[in-house]
Amino acid sequence: SFCRVLPAKTFREHVAIRLNEGSNFDQVVGGELKHGVLTEETIRYRVDSYGKILKLDRSAIVNDDLQILTQLPQLIARSAARKVSDVVYAVLTDADGFFSLAHKNLLTEATSALSFSSLADAVKLLRLQKDADGLPLDIVPKVLLVPPSLEATARALLASQELNQTGDLAPTGNPLSSLNLVLEVEPRLEDDSSTAWYLFGGPMDQPMIASFLNGQEAPTIETADPGPEFLGLAWRGYIDFGAALGDYRAAVKATGV
Repeated sequence: SFCRVLPAKTFREHVAIRLNEGSNFDQVVGGELKHGVLTEETIRYRVDSYGKILKLDRSAIVNDDLQILTQLPQLIARSAARKVSDVVYAVLTDADGFFSLAHKNLLTEATSALSFSSLADAVKLLRLQKDADGLPLDIVPKVLLVPPSLEATARALLASQELNQTGDLAPTGNPLSSLNLVLEVEPRLEDDSSTAWYLFGGPMDQPMIASFLNGQEAPTIETADPGPEFLGLAWRGYIDFGAALGDYRAAVKATGV
């Protein structure tokens, strides 16, 4: 929900280009438009092949008590989908330098633990990001990504209509509930940190890139020759896929500690 999906024509390195228009709109005086300057930023990515082969011996095929023949393609497809997630989140959690105070997209220390105030701070960081010419990028927060340990907290923050606040005439509405953030809960994050969480813009802001060879997002699943020495059948599946970090300005990380 936060990756921009791009096709790849080969297994070589590809370059995604993000254009920046180098100046804001100017008032038209005397009917003359002023020239703008286009600059570009590049993101490099590539795809690799991932796959597996499963064999089924003749006795299992003859018995087929559990309808194994129909389950095998489904198992291979699920394995391919898991591998896509494995690669995406391995890239995200190994993003050295991508999230930093210099990039203005990192929240640290105890105040960064997922809460109303820390999520409000992350929203602010995302909205204040500017392009290379100092112009606002107008990024809208779209996705809140958390590990399972923070799921209950995240759901409470996004679903609650009111906040417990003290003070005379203090508002009790929850402004975060109207952001319409998509909540993503990812178990792979837990192995890296049970306290860290992320806020992203939408796919077109390209915080990350996911790429598939020739745009084929589904795995290829087909029967294969198990070899003359094996009495049975074989199925193989493979997918050509890659992931890369995109625009750091469209992503915020909070360490939670």
